[in-house]
Amino acid sequence: MYQLLIVDDQPDLVEDLATNINWSSIGISSVFTANSANEALDTMNMTQIDIVITDIRMPGVSGLDLIDLINASWSHVKCILLSGYNDF
Repeated sequence: MYQLLIVDDQPDLVEDLATNINWSSIGISSVFTANSANEALDTMNMTQIDIVITDIRMPGVSGLDLIDLINASWSHVKCILLSGYNDF
């Protein structure tokens, strides 16, 4: 079983993704949430996360920068980008 972290600066979206998907049916045992890259890094430091789903555009540290930081310290973590913007 894997542990998932969902990161987005829109709390409603994070909560919807965390609660409205049957994560256990695809092997996810725990879902953690964060509303910023800094909050996500705090979670990463305290919990063994296997998969991160992150928004690209967030205030402060972007999702792309967050992925770079994750790859530098937790190379085993798989990252998925989530964005609703048309310019990517």
